[in-house]
Amino acid sequence: MFIAIIGTASAGKSTVEEYLVAKEGFTPIRLSKGTNADVCIHSVSLPYSNARMKQELTEYDQVDARSFESSYSSGFLQATVPTSTSTSSDKHLSFLSLDPTPIHSPGSYRYKSNLNMTLTFETPSAMLDYVTRNWRTRFVTVDLCTREHVERFMKRPFFMLLSVDAPILDRYRRSNSNSLEDFVRADDEYVFGQGIQDSKQSLKGMHDLVHIKIINDFRSVSALHSHLNDLNILDPSHLRPDWDTYFMTLASLAAERSNCMKRRVGAILVRDNRILSTG
Repeated sequence: MFIAIIGTASAGKSTVEEYLVAKEGFTPIRLSKGTNADVCIHSVSLPYSNARMKQELTEYDQVDARSFESSYSSGFLQATVPTSTSTSSDKHLSFLSLDPTPIHSPGSYRYKSNLNMTLTFETPSAMLDYVTRNWRTRFVTVDLCTREHVERFMKRPFFMLLSVDAPILDRYRRSNSNSLEDFVRADDEYVFGQGIQDSKQSLKGMHDLVHIKIINDFRSVSALHSHLNDLNILDPSHLRPDWDTYFMTLASLAAERSNCMKRRVGAILVRDNRILSTG
């Protein structure tokens, strides 16, 4: 499984990533500098700067703040994964024909530990190739921030796009920006883009691709973690709907073709999970 986290500045993306690494055993992966990661600099920020975190302990309790701050001071070791040279036959391998044996991910993450490893890739293509060949391993990143690159990963059935947002005043308090106006201006440029063409690669331009949306208006890290537990992000139904959801979606689509002038009605006739008729 591969989860890419996108969202507004200081919304808590890094906190969600830390949760997945610590609680679910995900391996963090990055793009090297000079690639698409540069686009994400504004969006990938600590939910609270160290200085402002100490001033905002009324919102984030002291235990959570100390744990969060120490986890970032420890950092990760990095292992650069070079771009692989694929042969023509490799390019035509289907998803089902891939080697099912994954490369084992690092052990369970613990705060203040330097035994964990962040994988760094030179290009999004190299990242895509690696996670595809190791699709049974859990990966997470915050470095995919343009629609162009995300759409390439969307073709993989094990890929999930997760969005994190929060009220703008909460995000401003969590940032280290001295000017609210400057923060809002930079945030608008990142969310909406600066022009018609740029808007297609903006954060707003990716909303239709998101599988799960999280609103982080919680007053403590522990409350956010509790919400993530309730979401059960690893539930396969987030990526592949169960039969009931699947057939009800088809019925809703059939209703859009209804000719009734009073109301839209759609029906699916099913036997043993096989569609017999629609109408």
